[in-house]
Amino acid sequence: DGMATQLKEIVDRLNDEPFCCDLSLVGFDEKEPYELMECLNRVLVYLDSKHEVDLREEKPEAMYQRMAEFLHILGYQCSYDTEFQHGLLSGDRRTVHPILYWILCNLQQLKKRAYLAKFCMNLELPEEFLREEQVYTVFQSYKELQSQFKATHAHAERERLSRMVPTELQREVVQLDAEREQLSQKIQHLRNRSEKDEGFQMLLKVTSMLRKEQEEEARLSEKLVEQRYQLEATEQLYVERSAKLREMREMQQQDGEGGNADAMLKVLRNDVIKGRAALDRVCKEGEEKLQRLRETDAALSDPPVTQQDIAALDQEIGAMQDEIRAMEQTINASNQDSRLSVYKQQANLVAKKKEAVMKDKKEAEQEHDNLAKELTAKERDYEQSRGHKFMKKEEFKSYAASLRDKSAKFK
Repeated sequence: DGMATQLKEIVDRLNDEPFCCDLSLVGFDEKEPYELMECLNRVLVYLDSKHEVDLREEKPEAMYQRMAEFLHILGYQCSYDTEFQHGLLSGDRRTVHPILYWILCNLQQLKKRAYLAKFCMNLELPEEFLREEQVYTVFQSYKELQSQFKATHAHAERERLSRMVPTELQREVVQLDAEREQLSQKIQHLRNRSEKDEGFQMLLKVTSMLRKEQEEEARLSEKLVEQRYQLEATEQLYVERSAKLREMREMQQQDGEGGNADAMLKVLRNDVIKGRAALDRVCKEGEEKLQRLRETDAALSDPPVTQQDIAALDQEIGAMQDEIRAMEQTINASNQDSRLSVYKQQANLVAKKKEAVMKDKKEAEQEHDNLAKELTAKERDYEQSRGHKFMKKEEFKSYAASLRDKSAKFK
């Protein structure tokens, strides 16, 4: 079924523009290997005119080299091994049909990629060739022209995307004409009303002067902002030069009237070190910005995302969502086991009982602490009102024994 669908798609696309081959499924399936290769070469000619050669006069090795290299540039995924080479040279339908199907399904996108490949494919040169000054200069010029082409192509693509359809432009022109007519009627209506007003000319003169003053005020505000920016820059430069001058004078006062040449040289060396550090920082920032610029150029040179790519991504997202739902259903079905539900209920009951016991324990501990505090307070009140409390019999015996021990010790 997959091969039949693929074959039908190939025939349908070959029968459409720009090929118009007028083929049937049976006729295309019965094509000889040479006729099949001619059909493939015709499709390649549409992508790039350099493939317009006579297959009868071209050597098989040259034909394979030309087609395989072009397929690799287009991004066709295959092994390019001996089996693929043999299948392409012999016109085997198991090799040629997938190539035709892939190219015809992505025809316009591959046409743009083939056009860009002429200018954006990097030319690999051996290192020893680049050591020659003339070759290196030409190679650098080639890289600059390549960058200019990428930028120009990206700008052209943006212009094509932003260009409006003629019907939309005509609709906008009609709308603007209607608005212009309405404005003309309003202006004429206002003129007719103002002609009867005696003070209108004076009011018009005053409003015109006000508008001019407002424009002058806006211009002066912009100039004021610019001058403030220049003043800040000048003040910063003045502070730096003043600090440097103060350092030089302090150094001169410390070392005498003539100054110390070694100290001045040390200061100049420090300035040179600071300048080099600033230069390294600027160079590093410049390299980072150039890297970002190259990445942006590479992103802009890539073919734009088509509606077909978006549809494929949406289909992939839908498949993943279906898989997630299937997994959730499997998990829910496994959780519906009766034994597991009993264990869950018992675990919940035990957790609730534990929570109640912990709550009772906390309340008992809090009550114990409150009673202990209350007992201490009662004892303190009793001592203040009745004196110290009397010792019990056991406490008195232990107290007497301790006194005997102390008296025997100090005799």
